[in-house]
Amino acid sequence: GVSWNRLAQVYLFDRDSGRLLRRLGGVPGAVRHLSFSADGRWLAASISAGTGGSLQVWDWRGNDPPQADRDYQGPSWYSAFSRDGRIAASGFDGRVRLYTLDGDQLRRVAVQPAPGGKTPAAVAFSPDGARLALGYEDTPRVDLLDGRTLAALQPLPIPAAATASLNL
Repeated sequence: GVSWNRLAQVYLFDRDSGRLLRRLGGVPGAVRHLSFSADGRWLAASISAGTGGSLQVWDWRGNDPPQADRDYQGPSWYSAFSRDGRIAASGFDGRVRLYTLDGDQLRRVAVQPAPGGKTPAAVAFSPDGARLALGYEDTPRVDLLDGRTLAALQPLPIPAAATASLNL
């Protein structure tokens, strides 16, 4: 959302009561996607800002500023957490990124060009975290990547009649 002073914010509400829990500021642009870690501690935001973007990650219960990677040459589009806390993020700059949270520091451990399209979109880890599914905006394709290195694995078979994007 945008606050009264026209700055982007992330608002967190209690699902049962509707009560506002927190407002997270310092968001440099439009939030495209939000994801929580499995333990509920961390909140990741994929952000589009002008011609670039970023991934911001908060310990939303604390008061520390978000950890951020601003090295995106286009919007950060989607993010997902593995059960063990790794974070995958896609960017419209054609790359997929993998992060860990070492202590409370966001650390990028891998960056790879998306193997099957120009605009990677949705990402999702397999339940065991060994694989990462990657859908695209520009092509009806789903790639499987190694969940620890982002190395390309075999793409999923897609029906020949598929013409739309597959954003998972």
